[in-house]
Amino acid sequence: MAVILEVNVFASAALSSKGPAAPLVRALRDETLEVVVSPQLLAELDDALRRPRFRRFLTFDEVDELLHELPHALPPGADPEPAAAVLRDKKDDDLVFLARAVGAACIVSGDAALTDALLDPPALTPYRAAEHLGLSWI
Repeated sequence: MAVILEVNVFASAALSSKGPAAPLVRALRDETLEVVVSPQLLAELDDALRRPRFRRFLTFDEVDELLHELPHALPPGADPEPAAAVLRDKKDDDLVFLARAVGAACIVSGDAALTDALLDPPALTPYRAAEHLGLSWI
């Protein structure tokens, strides 16, 4: 089952190994969860995780390793085609378009603009996604 993890999920997992986002990233690394990214999402993640705020939690080598582990459903430079706007934030729309383009089961996000929207595929909080996938963070 393929899922889309928003950048804030990776950031939360980097900041705390005990929160609900952490088992999602561990499952990605253990290859028990298929996480799909687009080139645009990969660039956003790379930029976010290299910020000074994350230096205490991740080295640049660890960021490189994580980014290398993410499978590409789309070739570099081929982000999903935009469709009619779904949400107010274009970045959120891009996640929905990606999820639909690759047939993802869900989008995982801590952003209420996504998780409160009635989307297909649905957007789940990290807690609900981990629970749904049977992943424990305790």
